Amino acid sequence: MHFSQWKTENPELATQLRNGCSDEQEANALYQRIHAAGIADEHERVTAHLELGEQTGAMTIAAAAVRSGEGVTVGLQKQYIAAAMNRADRSRRQAESDEAGAIVDRASAPANEGAQDMGDRVWALMDAKRKGVGTHG
Repeated sequence: MHFSQWKTENPELATQLRNGCSDEQEANALYQRIHAAGIADEHERVTAHLELGEQTGAMTIAAAAVRSGEGVTVGLQKQYIAAAMNRADRSRRQAESDEAGAIVDRASAPANEGAQDMGDRVWALMDAKRKGVGTHG
């Protein structure tokens, strides 16, 4: 926004600014510095939210904060931290699941259909004993 437009939209503030300056040129220069500082502050606020959103996986929180004009408040920091913790937990669980899946994928059936492993043989002996088959009493 140019100084002339701002003066039209904010006549009382423009008068106060003008009264604190020696001339119109000084008032314009002061306005430009104030305006630039405001732009820099807004850029910093938006960038902070975007970086936090990207780093924590909470872009919905970041977008809402940018739209509302809210700064990086303690309440929003809590939300970003919670999102980061949830993201870490999800990543850990996914890694565990991927590892288990890889183990299962490497598992193979016995070489022949009728083959029994040690567990199968122990179960068969225990079952036979329970039923009294092949045991001497």
